[in-house]
Amino acid sequence: MKLLLGFLIVTLGWGLIARTFGPPLGQVLYREKLRRRQANGVTVPTQEAEQAWAQQAGTRSLNIALILLALACGAAAGLLNFPLIGFSRSLNGWSWLRILTLMATSWIVTLLVYGLNDL
Repeated sequence: MKLLLGFLIVTLGWGLIARTFGPPLGQVLYREKLRRRQANGVTVPTQEAEQAWAQQAGTRSLNIALILLALACGAAAGLLNFPLIGFSRSLNGWSWLRILTLMATSWIVTLLVYGLNDL
């Protein structure tokens, strides 16, 4: 029963959390990356190169933000003794990495806190 509940949490809850908190956290990471770039005095030769950097940095910041959220959510689920199971419906490598991070963190924390007896 607990694994079924874990699957439902991943299926319904993770998508909601990722859509709600991913973009704001991604913006914070992007602004920090931009601030560090400006502080180091890095310049880009053309406007096109600047736009390409901004696009790439924005995408990478969002992906890192979602990985951090997956770690936090997986740890929270593990602390609540809910090891998560699930899968990604996407072929995107980042999507699979997020789901694997979410599940692995929940299982590791569950096993560390509760052991095998309470599964």
